[in-house]
Amino acid sequence: MKRLLMVDDDDAVRRLIRLSLADCFEVIDTAEPEQAFTLALEHKPDAILLDLRMPRYSVESRCRAFRDGSARATILAKQKM
Repeated sequence: MKRLLMVDDDDAVRRLIRLSLADCFEVIDTAEPEQAFTLALEHKPDAILLDLRMPRYSVESRCRAFRDGSARATILAKQKM
């Protein structure tokens, strides 16, 4: 089963998405954006769903971390296997 990493500070949204996608994805989620990169390295998700309106965190910095960081290389390496 494919894995989805979901990063959203709203518990209700995370529950709704988890219930909606549970048949298609193993959903790993967090309300804490600073945990997202670690979870991506640990679980190597096939997709990442990132809330764009989280307080205290710049969307640009989170996207840049995934795009430029080693999590991206690890995830891409997994997809090529």
